[in-house]
Amino acid sequence: MERRAKTKYKPIHLAREDTSNLNIDINHDINRRIAEATVGVTPLVRGVWSAIEVGAIVARTSDTIDIISADDDQDRKFSQRSKRYGPHSSLYARGAPFKAQIHLDLLCFFSPYHRAALKGVFLEAQHNTVILEMDPVCCDIFVKWHYTGCVPNDDPWALCQLYILADQNENLALRRAILTQIVNVNFAPDLNDSNTAAVVSSLPENSALTRYLLDRTSYHQRAETIQIHTDMPVEFVETLKELIKKPRHWLDDCPCCNKPCNYHEHNTVEDWKLSCAESGSYPMPEPAYLRAEI
Repeated sequence: MERRAKTKYKPIHLAREDTSNLNIDINHDINRRIAEATVGVTPLVRGVWSAIEVGAIVARTSDTIDIISADDDQDRKFSQRSKRYGPHSSLYARGAPFKAQIHLDLLCFFSPYHRAALKGVFLEAQHNTVILEMDPVCCDIFVKWHYTGCVPNDDPWALCQLYILADQNENLALRRAILTQIVNVNFAPDLNDSNTAAVVSSLPENSALTRYLLDRTSYHQRAETIQIHTDMPVEFVETLKELIKKPRHWLDDCPCCNKPCNYHEHNTVEDWKLSCAESGSYPMPEPAYLRAEI
């Protein structure tokens, strides 16, 4: 009588792992297909980076555009040399090159400025190139954020430079990501530093980063210890003087520590619920920080 070969079964924990991985793959494929069918030209939720939406954009198009830093533009036809901030300024002297490609629709997805510039008759659209007035390290962070939704927190000065670009390009999702990291590391630059003055001078008076710097200083420094650089904008100095006159309970009522949503430019509580509440990581913005209330 012929003996049948003994069937070998996988251990139960490996079988469960295979099933779990299969379910993950199926769910990712379903989400990708749904996103491909529904993703528009702007984020579904204002100011939010979404892996599903980004994945759908990357999957549906192969059109790319070159991103280079201003220092790599040898003939200087398109832009001037950018300002130098913080430790990354040494990269200029080394002449570190930066050039990368990014999906055109992805760049336009998060930035109304780029949608107008790259779908129109601006110089960037004609040359299929975007020249960023930042050092190569910041340009690299900029490109990677579009695909990962992450920015590093080991160099707040680089993030300040990147925030200026995000403000100019109307990229709310990137501004929120940057300020989350700046708040998380308790960034407290010296107001008597020319770099700080340069950053503040490059931002509008109502910028969320400007407000963070005002809060950080007025709540964490005593008035008699504050020194301000001569290049600091007059409006910033006057606002700070008014803030430090107010009675403080110091850290008890600090609006900046562990409260990045105060600087995420939420219009209303409903806006916060749609964009940040689901993470459960940070408290709701205080009423005074809701844009609709300002």
